[in-house]
Amino acid sequence: RGLLNVLDAAAAVSRSGRRLSTLHGAAQVTKMGDVDAYVVHAHSDDGPSKWAALESWRVAFRAKKGREPKVWLDKVCVDPSSSRATIEALPILLGGCSFLLLLVGDSWTQRLWPITELLIFLSMGGSPSQVQVCPLSTHPEATRDMLGAFANFDVRKTACARQHDYDRLLTLLDTGFGSSELRFNAAARSALAECVEATRLAAALNEAG
Repeated sequence: RGLLNVLDAAAAVSRSGRRLSTLHGAAQVTKMGDVDAYVVHAHSDDGPSKWAALESWRVAFRAKKGREPKVWLDKVCVDPSSSRATIEALPILLGGCSFLLLLVGDSWTQRLWPITELLIFLSMGGSPSQVQVCPLSTHPEATRDMLGAFANFDVRKTACARQHDYDRLLTLLDTGFGSSELRFNAAARSALAECVEATRLAAALNEAG
């Protein structure tokens, strides 16, 4: 079996005041398949809110499993300068994880990386039941806004911090969806809706009134 770098979630949260890049040395090697969650997030979303959401998930995981979770968190678990290698290795990285934790803030649907990671995971046999959608805000109105952004996802409105990353990701996605923006948008919206349903977010929102 292959090996992946992972981060102990408790160690990550304890260092939540630091930039992600400074946590690179905290990653540990583990076997593929032993990763509890691959964290999917947008770097442009609010950092403290993401750490708070990760901590909430970690506490629930520990209460259920009786141990700390091992998570894969991009810039912590790979060489920060190797974005090209990371893009090419996405199928391997995602194949080594059995669960995706989507930390969704205001800019999540405006970035190409997060939706790419989700679609690759699902295309490789992952199930929406293996995905948890975690809004960074627990306010009902924020959840409604997130659901609206999911339903109206448009790849033409996404971006990456670096243009060459954006171009390489589009090339990767063209392999699975062709060059049709409509086809890709339909697949993305469907995947997001299925993950929301599996997480029961819409039902919880309705129950809350």
